Amino acid sequence: MAEGDLASLKITLTRSNLDENESVGAVHAPLFPGAKFEEWWLLVYDNRGRRMIATDMMLGTGRTCKSTVNFVVPRPGDFSWTVYAMCDSYAGLDTHCDVHFRAAKKSEVDRSIFVHPEDAEIRTLFEELMMGLDQEQESDSEEEEEPASRENQMQKREAKKAESAKAVEVVEAEVADADGAVSNEEPKEPEQASKSKGSISDDEDEEERAIPEGVFIRVADTTGTFLYREPDEAALALAPGDDFK
Repeated sequence: MAEGDLASLKITLTRSNLDENESVGAVHAPLFPGAKFEEWWLLVYDNRGRRMIATDMMLGTGRTCKSTVNFVVPRPGDFSWTVYAMCDSYAGLDTHCDVHFRAAKKSEVDRSIFVHPEDAEIRTLFEELMMGLDQEQESDSEEEEEPASRENQMQKREAKKAESAKAVEVVEAEVADADGAVSNEEPKEPEQASKSKGSISDDEDEEERAIPEGVFIRVADTTGTFLYREPDEAALALAPGDDFK
């Protein structure tokens, strides 16, 4: 044993008036209100330090009763203790036993622990928790780096969209009429194309305004649905002999 170790003191109490496989009965106490059995108090006392080390109680009724008292070795050196066994039912049965032992210093004892190579690879619960935290931190750092890369990708996509839009505007500027005939004029710039688009849309609005109400208008668009207006009965009324156009 060394200083600071957790030690155990094993105490055995033997009743010499009993044989093996026998047990003691109740205490002879006619004035006691109920059945009373023996109880033994164990006191571990340090004679040098003059202090109580530990206490315990034995409740067994057999020939042999055992108890274990755990304590921490307070210092190195020689120890002289005394264990007292005191009966709570009979007078004159108290007994005691001396205990002598020696504790070494921490530097005098080899506390190296042998670890099997296969067991050395086993991680403790604390290590697994720490590894999980490290992985979470790495994932957080990766997530922080991802937005920057995403921004670069978005910028590249926007640049590609702008280039494709310019190409589409140049192609639309080459179209001269609705029949699909392509003119020999040079392609217009994007700004000129947008201006021509605006003028075309204005002309279309004027044509729509010139059309009287009550006439069905069917507009076919590759990207939309059919549009129509509610019919005007007064406009649809035909004079005798007129043909519907």
